[in-house]
Amino acid sequence: MEERLDIIKNTHNLGHFKSQTVYSNLSSKYFWKSMKKEIENYINRCNTCLKYDKKGVVEHPALALPIDISVVLKQAASDKKNLDKYLPIVLMSYRKKIHSSTNFTAYELLFGRFMKNLKSSKNKKIKTQNRQKKVTFDTLKIDDEVYIKNEKIQNKFEPSYTGPFFIDRFTENGNYNLKNEKGERIEESYPRWRLKLAKQENLTIYTTTDGLYLVFEPKQQSENWNTISKIPYSPENEDLITQRDINDLMIAESDYLKYTIENELYNEHEHNLYRFCALFSNQLNLFASFDDKFHLISDFNGNKLIVYSKNQLLYIPLCQPVKEITIRASNSCHVDLPIYIKNADNKLVPMFLSNNNFIKSFSQEIHCSLVNDRIILPSHKFSM
Repeated sequence: MEERLDIIKNTHNLGHFKSQTVYSNLSSKYFWKSMKKEIENYINRCNTCLKYDKKGVVEHPALALPIDISVVLKQAASDKKNLDKYLPIVLMSYRKKIHSSTNFTAYELLFGRFMKNLKSSKNKKIKTQNRQKKVTFDTLKIDDEVYIKNEKIQNKFEPSYTGPFFIDRFTENGNYNLKNEKGERIEESYPRWRLKLAKQENLTIYTTTDGLYLVFEPKQQSENWNTISKIPYSPENEDLITQRDINDLMIAESDYLKYTIENELYNEHEHNLYRFCALFSNQLNLFASFDDKFHLISDFNGNKLIVYSKNQLLYIPLCQPVKEITIRASNSCHVDLPIYIKNADNKLVPMFLSNNNFIKSFSQEIHCSLVNDRIILPSHKFSM
């Protein structure tokens, strides 16, 4: 109840207008039962309104007080000598109020839009000023992706920033040495204010005693970022678990069995190993622009993990090596090569072989004129 009275009081005190005006202003933001009645009751008991209320028509020519300035008198009831000080707030209130003759505010009729909220506009200006006057900036870390502000723009079509580059080291003066995407260091050093941090994600893989973990690590965390920590702790991986890792979001994991199979699959051989990935474990929305593709990801030690993206979801496939495949005839043409594989019962199963040596149960059908001989099968047999 007290909150309602405060809302009515603050709105009414802007210009001490009638109940219909106050109700029109409040109804666009609030609603509660008997709202209109409470507004009328409050205004009927308003001490300032009772003292300075004027009728809509002059009652007698001898009554010299102009009706038009009654609103100013209400606002300056306790400070009558400084009426001019209250004119701006009275004018703002008058221009914001809905007039019964037009059902619009004066501001809306003149500018074609609603008047902005003063409090939100004030906060926005404060944030802008703080950003423009900022002298010190957040420090950057090694390998952070940045862009350099272009101070020699010749025309409007040139980009404002060049890049991407990566932080290579810090100088004694607090500047940054950068390197390009090839790892080549740039001779010139740059101050912090000329560098813009890229808001991109970084994929990192940690190997633990319990398996292989793919970690999705935002380079720039925000207050609303929902993070989860699932990296297991053990004495062997204690050096991997840091305070930074607590804020990492694990999006995929592989148990020890799958991890060892993965190592076997990617040992160096003279021949290709074909993999049939039948089962998938759904993990997280990611890789929307890399749909329906297999990805091979390596950690810092050279260990590899296969991930698969489908319908903007990331999967870990349970892949198994296939020892024998046979090309099969097909009445239609597909993106991938039609083949047979032998299952556990030694029966031939129709499948498709992709250009990156993955076996799939489905392949997109295309016009036969678009098919090229892209896949070359090894002529010799192999076994795991």
